[in-house]
Amino acid sequence: APKPAPKPAPKPAPKPAPKPAPKPAPKPAPKPAPEPPVPRATPAPAGCKNLLTPAKKRWFIGDYDKDYHCGWFGTDRVERCEQYGGAEFAHKPSGMTAREACCVCGGGTTARKPAPKPAPKPAPKPAPKPAPKPAPKPAPRPAPKPAPKPAPAPPSGKQVWWPAFNSRACRPGPESRGKELKKELYDTREACCEKHFQDNRKACLERDWA
Repeated sequence: APKPAPKPAPKPAPKPAPKPAPKPAPKPAPKPAPEPPVPRATPAPAGCKNLLTPAKKRWFIGDYDKDYHCGWFGTDRVERCEQYGGAEFAHKPSGMTAREACCVCGGGTTARKPAPKPAPKPAPKPAPKPAPKPAPKPAPRPAPKPAPKPAPAPPSGKQVWWPAFNSRACRPGPESRGKELKKELYDTREACCEKHFQDNRKACLERDWA
């Protein structure tokens, strides 16, 4: 009998192509370092003032370059005051250094203005004295009433006149009264006045004895 045809050998499965290795991601370019900020001037301590030169001018380094004054030291106080603040860079005519003249370097002056004197207190005004009260006027005293005249005694005998030398006139009265007083008696006033009061005769004749 015929021999069967030999079977073909199985073909091996194709191997997968090797994958390429992954390429590393590109590194970013390094950024340039930021520029240092521009240093700002360091403010002087409160109440401090930079010293002036003997010529009353602004202090500066040496004797030639006026740009290197206290303001220049303040822009980089730590380094500049340390490096340039000594005697080597002193102001030539006066010998004053930045550490002596500039507040930012620890120099300058802090002399304070004298405190204003308090305004004097006004002297207290004395209390006004009360106006003196006028003394009370005494109440007017009533005028004394004249004592009542005694009623004339009834006449005893005829009326006569005798001189009253205290009154410089001739007084009338009863004859008994005149004799009692031991007077010089006259029958009329005219005769009495003529005898004793010739220099005052008119007043003697007009005297009212009521």
